[in-house]
Amino acid sequence: MYNSGDAAEQVVRISLEGTEVALKLTGSAAKNIAAMLYAVWKNRDKNKTKGHQRLSAMLKSGKELKVFTVSEEHLKQFALEAKRYGVVYCALRGKERSADGMVDIMVRAEDASKINRIVERFKLATVDTVSIDDGQGGEKKTATREAVWHFGACAILPLTNDGKIILVRQYRYAAAQAMLEVPAGKIEHDGESPDYCAARELEEEAGVTASEILPLGYTYTSPGFCSERIYLYLARGLQKGKQHLDDDEFMNVEYYTPKEMEDLIDKNEITDAKTIAAFEKARKYLPGL
Repeated sequence: MYNSGDAAEQVVRISLEGTEVALKLTGSAAKNIAAMLYAVWKNRDKNKTKGHQRLSAMLKSGKELKVFTVSEEHLKQFALEAKRYGVVYCALRGKERSADGMVDIMVRAEDASKINRIVERFKLATVDTVSIDDGQGGEKKTATREAVWHFGACAILPLTNDGKIILVRQYRYAAAQAMLEVPAGKIEHDGESPDYCAARELEEEAGVTASEILPLGYTYTSPGFCSERIYLYLARGLQKGKQHLDDDEFMNVEYYTPKEMEDLIDKNEITDAKTIAAFEKARKYLPGL
């Protein structure tokens, strides 16, 4: 086995039972992955484990492979979930723990969506670091990006029968302050309807139900690195429900006229992006503007 190329692209050649396989690795982590593959393959005869057999089978398959990184502390949980989802993987690591506490995980590209579901569901630390193909499919121009994959979320602007907007005030740890926002919450699993999520979060956070939940479109929160899409809604025909917060949620419900909310946005007292987006999307339906 040997490798060549610069840090952005590495070509690794491995002899598998007399057949040479050429792998093209691309991305910022390509050089590190190439070195790890070399180290793992070099020591295969000293310790013929199932891991080496699995690695050999994956490399010989000719299928496109991808490499993710998972934190060492989450590796055991990842292995359990990968088995449950039917994901074949190979951990590329030496005898010593890496300095950054991360482990490179090689999987088939076709299983990448399953890996993303595992990561999102269990909040495992991961990043898509490198793409691999067998070099036989012709030259391809590719670029590797780090990304966080997300099921999405919903944000709802509730409008009472007397024209008030319901907002919730809660402390946001990352922003180190209490923030005034529209009720919102994450889509809980792949395939859950945004409409269903919106109705659930409206009652959970604001303590009301609605006879009409009008879709207002959606917005991406940070498309440079995250796939999260927030679906925006206007809720009307409100009736009293029951607020039931998660154990780690603390929030107060407050009421504002549309003009008061507009002023708070102008004064930079409302700075939450989804709240501002929902307000602007709903503007034409709001009285007094």
